[in-house]
Amino acid sequence: MSLYTFLLNILPWYRVKYSKQTDRLVQIITPRYTTVFGIDDTQQTKEKYTQTPREIPPILNELKQHVEQITNTTYNFVLVNFYANGQDSIAYHSDDEHWLGDQPCIASLSLGAERDFYMKNKLN
Repeated sequence: MSLYTFLLNILPWYRVKYSKQTDRLVQIITPRYTTVFGIDDTQQTKEKYTQTPREIPPILNELKQHVEQITNTTYNFVLVNFYANGQDSIAYHSDDEHWLGDQPCIASLSLGAERDFYMKNKLN
């Protein structure tokens, strides 16, 4: 079984659901699948989402360690996104959750349909 097939078929995927207050309360379901894993007590419960990371599966941990060697950085949290088709997406956003620390290092692993990865400066 390939790494891609394993990750796609074995990982516990879900779509993040959250509420956003504009002129009315809007329920949002993200247009992509996500799954999270952690190696310590880091949780997303301190912000608007609640998802406790599970232990990293060995094959995904090997991939994490490989990325750590390349980037010379250690990571305590793994979030994997799966884009099923060209309609799945993620909007411009900031990974600025306080529980990530003052200067978090973030590596991105995305699976599925090909897409462009755009970045922009928050100051502009």
